Amino acid sequence: MPITRVEFDNFTVFDNMTIPFCTGINILLGENGLGKTHIMKVLYAACQASKHDVSFSQKTVMVFRPDHSSIGRLVNRKKNDNNTARVTVVSDMTKISMTFTNRTNKWDAKITGEQSWEKQMSDLTSVFIPAKEILSNAWNLESAVKMGNVEFDDTYLDIIAAAKVDISRGVDSAERKKYLNLLQKISTGKVTVSEERFYLKPGTQAKLEFNLVAEGLRKIALL
Repeated sequence: MPITRVEFDNFTVFDNMTIPFCTGINILLGENGLGKTHIMKVLYAACQASKHDVSFSQKTVMVFRPDHSSIGRLVNRKKNDNNTARVTVVSDMTKISMTFTNRTNKWDAKITGEQSWEKQMSDLTSVFIPAKEILSNAWNLESAVKMGNVEFDDTYLDIIAAAKVDISRGVDSAERKKYLNLLQKISTGKVTVSEERFYLKPGTQAKLEFNLVAEGLRKIALL
């Protein structure tokens, strides 16, 4: 795993915490309200910041969606004298940090290590799968968000965009096809997209609208 640890200081629900990660699969366990989703959203924002056109602080705002798009609202709200928050994400090669106060507007945080992060992590790809299934409601969602009719954080918009990408092509397409076949067998069909709507097509049978597919199968079909 390219991310080795994340450090929080006065950020959302965290006072001061360092979380190390092991190689392979990491599992976050804990009661509701401890910040598990916050950890994953920060990691996702940092991974997305490996792209030259994505800012760590802006992506953080877009995945958390605080009022007025103000990153300052992500400072820990506990009554103390510390009005400054700091987040650092560390990989085995480099690190990126952002610092801001409760008076910081928009995503105007101070970012350090950005150039090194982009250079060293340029080959990194990441996907965030929200707990709530969204593909059954994907139709026109992106357009509605752009028009300001509804508001969703970027984790929902990004997973819809990722689900539309054809991953069956590429240099490792044979390896991907092996896993795709396994997932299709479990989900009993193949996912297709037509006019911005997602469907599951079970073999030679007629395609099913995603919202008519069992909730558990939707999770597998998304993969």
